[in-house]
Amino acid sequence: MIEKPTVFYITNINGGGSFKYIKDLISSFPETSFIAITNDEEFMKHATHFSPNHILLLQYVIHTNLSMKHILYIVRKTKIRLILPIHDFYYVSPSIYETDPTLHNSYLLDSVNILPEKRELLLTATHLICPSLFVWKEMMKYITSENAIVCPHIDYHITWRQYIPPIINNTIHIALINELNECKGVEYYKQLCNIQEYKNHRIVYHVFTGSKTLSSSCPNVIVHPRYQNENIIILLYTNNIHSLLFLSKWGETYCYGLTHALRSSLPILYSNVGAFTERIPTSPHYFPVNPNPITKIVDFSDI
Repeated sequence: MIEKPTVFYITNINGGGSFKYIKDLISSFPETSFIAITNDEEFMKHATHFSPNHILLLQYVIHTNLSMKHILYIVRKTKIRLILPIHDFYYVSPSIYETDPTLHNSYLLDSVNILPEKRELLLTATHLICPSLFVWKEMMKYITSENAIVCPHIDYHITWRQYIPPIINNTIHIALINELNECKGVEYYKQLCNIQEYKNHRIVYHVFTGSKTLSSSCPNVIVHPRYQNENIIILLYTNNIHSLLFLSKWGETYCYGLTHALRSSLPILYSNVGAFTERIPTSPHYFPVNPNPITKIVDFSDI
């Protein structure tokens, strides 16, 4: 009798897209055993059970004490199948154990010196899972691998339609559902929130992440508690949202938040970079802002 494969997954991140990725895998394959590994001690404990029939899924070693060289040694020794889902540009970033901007913008560099242990992982992997064609093209600039495939994340189904609610009390409501940090374009949101009127309409910005970054300086910002994936569409409708903003500074590799925006059927103003260029259809309902051709970074200086 052939032993059922077990997926051992390495991660110590308990939030955001990488956390959702694992949750979706586990819920989508209920017949498969998933075992989390968060540190070197757990890795050595479970490594005694590794075999070619099992899978080692490596997202990051961020916030762990795991050594990439040690992982490589065990993978080669046990011949366990190594799967690398590409989240952000971690594998071409100089960072190993911490998060920093290079996880998101390394792809902009004309040349990247990939850390040797990261390059070996990329070349050793049974599969590199690229969530968008954008990611695949960027990764192929640095490595040549026949094992790299484009496979979008397991995600919510999108029913394509267009909807704009009526304007009530002469007020336009605009939503932000992404994190407010540098890579997501917080500097652009700060500029945009200074616009409080448009064609005699009052503008109100709704932040659905619980962040007070904008509300401290912009009186027309309403901060809501952090949304749950299951209720964000209802929140958008009950707050009479007319449009959503996705002003990422650098190219996103996928973006689960964008899925919610597309599911809402509401208009979207977005940075025309990264996976957004392939995930968002060309339509008068969606408004792209193009990157600066020199820096390749979206420029909202005219806002």
